[in-house]
Amino acid sequence: MPSKKSMSVAAAAALPSFPPYGLMHKALREATAQYPVPVGYAAPQGIPLPQAWEQKYNAMLTRLAATLWPRWDTTTPGAPGWHGAAKQHMAALTDADFKLLPGLKQLIDRPVEQRAAGTGSLASATPHADYFKREDGAAEPWPVMEYLTADDRAVLVSAAAQAGVGPFSSRLEFFMFAHCTAPTLPMKDSIQRPRPYQMASLRGQAFDYLHGPGAVTSALPSGHAIQGVMGVCGALMEVWTFLAPNPDLLARLAQYAVDVGDRRVMAGVHYPSDNLASWCLALSLCNELYGAQAQAGRSFLVRAIKDHSIVFRALVDSKDPVYAEGMAWFNELALA
Repeated sequence: MPSKKSMSVAAAAALPSFPPYGLMHKALREATAQYPVPVGYAAPQGIPLPQAWEQKYNAMLTRLAATLWPRWDTTTPGAPGWHGAAKQHMAALTDADFKLLPGLKQLIDRPVEQRAAGTGSLASATPHADYFKREDGAAEPWPVMEYLTADDRAVLVSAAAQAGVGPFSSRLEFFMFAHCTAPTLPMKDSIQRPRPYQMASLRGQAFDYLHGPGAVTSALPSGHAIQGVMGVCGALMEVWTFLAPNPDLLARLAQYAVDVGDRRVMAGVHYPSDNLASWCLALSLCNELYGAQAQAGRSFLVRAIKDHSIVFRALVDSKDPVYAEGMAWFNELALA
């Protein structure tokens, strides 16, 4: 009879180097059923909406599995496990992300700040950790308005009234779910990337992170990262034609848009490359979601990410070649 030790070694050898995260909570599966297609998604003429969305979704999933992280598939006969060209660099991507995480995690207790040059400062000086707690689970309104000055808020109230839509913060929360649920939760179920704290445990290294009740899905893509940029952008596009040029207001909105996702990395519940995946998904959806204002929406997102995201800057500054394909996808979408 094999010893317990030999059985343990055999069992360990049978496990993949990167185990899948696991099953998704029932409530999240129900949320996916509520939003099977992003609200307002425009299908090409002559193609039924469900078919058009399936094609788009599969194209994005395939690109993710080729550039950043493979998909987990147990249904392929004789070939369960990880699938996609990104399978070849799972270890390298994990190593690169773990190199960036210590420096980014140091920022979680610092006050938020405006990171774009030549614009007015933020109205808030609250630490990122406080916002992280408030944004995890969304038990209270998302604090976008706290980034804005009183004048900014008045401008948005006026623009929303002219556009015939509700308060900006309420519209932001609507788009966070109406635009982001369909592309994000099913992909998390397919991609199955384990969270940083799980990999740290498997690697035998110490890893401090903030507890987040909302961090109960696989890591990639980051739901908060895509919710932040698409929530702000969706609400902004509704009132876009009623806004006079106001670089400072747009800069403060852009800062909030990326800070939502950046905070998740600072808290240690996401990898930097999770955010890169989310940004690519957001840019991939601009044409179908924003219609005639697609270019305005894309430009806002690109500027927000490039000028304001500290995680994006860390990815660029790292110059690690493992990020090259993901960054190439981002740049391709930015120029579309």
